[in-house]
Amino acid sequence: MMNKIIEWIKINRIKVFILVVFSAVLTLLYVDNTIKINELLKKNQEHKTEILQIKNNQEILKARIVQLKSVERITKIAEEKLGMTKPKKIPVVIEIEAEKK
Repeated sequence: MMNKIIEWIKINRIKVFILVVFSAVLTLLYVDNTIKINELLKKNQEHKTEILQIKNNQEILKARIVQLKSVERITKIAEEKLGMTKPKKIPVVIEIEAEKK
């Protein structure tokens, strides 16, 4: 009877040991997965912030393009730097009719 009890305890020790090792491995895998997910979420947030900054810079550049293309700015540069003047009269367009056959 005593041998059966000792054998039963040994078998249960092995089962408990296997269960503890299996649980430890699963816990380590879960923790590792959680850490990796958190790192991915952090990188994702950093990329979203970077995209937002790029979009803001793009809007600033578009506004700058509109400012540089403005007629007032171009006229001012033409008059001040290039010495151009506005014509006093509107130019007349002369159309030449095609010769009749």
